[in-house]
Amino acid sequence: AARAREVVHFVRGDVLAAPYVPLAADVFTCSLFLHHTTREQAIALLRSLAGAARVGIVVVDLLRTRLGLVLASAAAQLVTRSPIVHFDASASVRAAFTADEIAPLAATAGLADARIDRVWPERFRLVWSRR
Repeated sequence: AARAREVVHFVRGDVLAAPYVPLAADVFTCSLFLHHTTREQAIALLRSLAGAARVGIVVVDLLRTRLGLVLASAAAQLVTRSPIVHFDASASVRAAFTADEIAPLAATAGLADARIDRVWPERFRLVWSRR
């Protein structure tokens, strides 16, 4: 039997500029980007992704925790001598949302029924599906 062909499209653009998501897809993923946004931008992005997704969305990002800060700083020190990476690792964790901020953020974006799990190392995974 012939196997179905998967089609993947890559689109380059600014997801924080309207229109946020210029096309529809079955599933959208957002990995390690949300901590670069403000609360308002994160809400708009989640809302836009959910609106364009035929099936659902998966978001994985950092959590702002003390342990996350220690792990990010230690990992950066171990893998590189770059002062830029050393700064960015801890700055990214400091800019991330806390576990208590994720569910209200998702709810405001219209994703109140999203499943949110903590995942190692000091990250969260948000999964939302259209029902």
